[in-house]
This record gives sequence, structure tokens and C-alpha cells, in this order.
Amino acid sequence: MHPVADGSAGRRTPTQDRAIASRAAIVKGAKRLLNEDSIADFSMRKLAQASGVGLGTIYDYFPSWTDIVRVLLDQRFELRREILTSTLDDIPREKGLVVFVPAYLERLSQKGFWQTYDIHLRGAADADPALKEKFDSQERQIAQSYIEQMKRAGSNWADAQLLQMATVNMSVSQMLIGNTDRQPEEQNLQLMMVANMILANLKMALRPRNAKEQSHR
Repeated sequence: MHPVADGSAGRRTPTQDRAIASRAAIVKGAKRLLNEDSIADFSMRKLAQASGVGLGTIYDYFPSWTDIVRVLLDQRFELRREILTSTLDDIPREKGLVVFVPAYLERLSQKGFWQTYDIHLRGAADADPALKEKFDSQERQIAQSYIEQMKRAGSNWADAQLLQMATVNMSVSQMLIGNTDRQPEEQNLQLMMVANMILANLKMALRPRNAKEQSHR
């Protein structure tokens, strides 16, 4: 049951406004639930309570929990791309990787990556083969974005080698998984350690390689 436009260009009907508000409330409620519990404890009835939207209305928009997770994964993907783009725009190239890497990781962490909600969302994706493929596809697209940026920065590594490096760096970044018991000093230290490991990999990928080195890959 989805609203139909009234034919007025650029205008929404009250029914459409209510539908948009309901859908947004459902998605917000799902985020709240996943910030508290894993997908194993998720239920549509809990979602109705968390979102303030009737159970029947939820099923109108999201017939199953997998439909909700798809939306959440898409939002996660777009947010990650937005953070990468905005960090690249905000930090002048002359500042270099030493400034960019910690800033990028910190922005990701501030937006909730590797913390409770993100961990539970990834767990939800792992619980369904189609969602897992969607998540993996999005991760590959993010890795491709890293490859493009490294090539623009002057790396002469082959795409396959840059992909391997990007995959390693994305795995290293998982060390930033949140822990609410950590003190700010511990969080800052962990961020610095992860940033230094990623920075070392990126510097290596930007180092010119001669033909002899390439032949051994």
C-alpha cells in the first residue's frame, strides 16, 4: 500500500507525507533496536514498539526484516562514501596521508562505524545469503573507491595489488570496533595505532616500483 502522486509537480499529498514519516520512523526504530540487540533478538513486534508505527503498517512497507536491513545497508554504504568524499574535499592534498588517514578514521568512528549498531547490522547481513552478498558487494565498491584514489595519488601498482592492499586496510580498520568501557585515552591510542598501520600500507603503495619488482608479483 504505497501512496500515489496527485499529479501536482513537486508537491506531495498528506497521505504521501504520512507515508514518508512512517517509513522514516520504522527505519529509525530498527536502528534503535540494532543499537541494543543483535538480529537474533529482533522482531517486528519490537520494531512496532520502538518506532511507534503499527505492525500492519510496518508490513506494508517492509514485508520482512531482510527488507529493512537492505535499507540500513544502503544507508551505511552511502554514509561511508560521503565520509570518504567529504574528507578528501576538506583536507588539502598537500597535507598528505599523515593528516588524511587519522581524520578519515575518526570521522568513520564518530558516525558509528565499528561500534555496536554497525556490528549488529553486519551480523544481520551475515545471517542471510542475499544480504551477505549485498554487503560484500558494497565493500568491494568501497575498496574500488580506495583504488581510484590511490591511482590518482600516483600509485603505479596494478589494480589487483591495490585491491589486496585496500582489503588489508579495511580489515585493519576493524580493530576500531567500539567498546563502551574504553576510556578516551585508550580510544585515541587505538585510533593512532590503526592509522599508523594503514598509513604504512598506503605509503608503500605510493612508492614507485620498478619493472623487476613488478615481475616478482
